[in-house]
Amino acid sequence: MSAETSISLNEQANRYELSLGQERVGELVYRDHGETRVFLHTEVDPAHRGKGLASKLIAWALDDTRDAGMHLRVECPAVTEYLKDHPEADFR
Repeated sequence: MSAETSISLNEQANRYELSLGQERVGELVYRDHGETRVFLHTEVDPAHRGKGLASKLIAWALDDTRDAGMHLRVECPAVTEYLKDHPEADFR
């Protein structure tokens, strides 16, 4: 049985956090500049890579940013690649 995946926004730490059960296994770090959210870095624990967790985390963070009415600037290579592979998720 696998642990439940959950994603949350930790505004105090400027990051989205991905957990499996009670263990935090990934994060997407951002900075807000006015109305623009800048995605800086995405990381998933090496023991949990290859399971699509980074994609889930990025998709959730993009939706949250869009729902908040923020503009997006991407400096994270993982998010750049995600947007290339998922053009429907782009902020156009």
